[in-house]
Amino acid sequence: MGFVREVFEEMEDRDTVCKNSMVLGYGNSERVYVGQHIYHGWMEERNVICLNSLIQGYVKAGDIEEAFVLR
Repeated sequence: MGFVREVFEEMEDRDTVCKNSMVLGYGNSERVYVGQHIYHGWMEERNVICLNSLIQGYVKAGDIEEAFVLR
């Protein structure tokens, strides 16, 4: 995710698709807390797609309680 994060940080216009891809990517790499930081800190408009990506990351990491709290 390092190179992908570098590209993401250099983008001038980060739209919802890009941000959701980062949330999903960090969740899939079991670094869901980084994805959560993106979701909570960078999302101007949180949406159900990004929320589902975050929940999926917590489930994959085995943190069912946190996933349940987010729903």
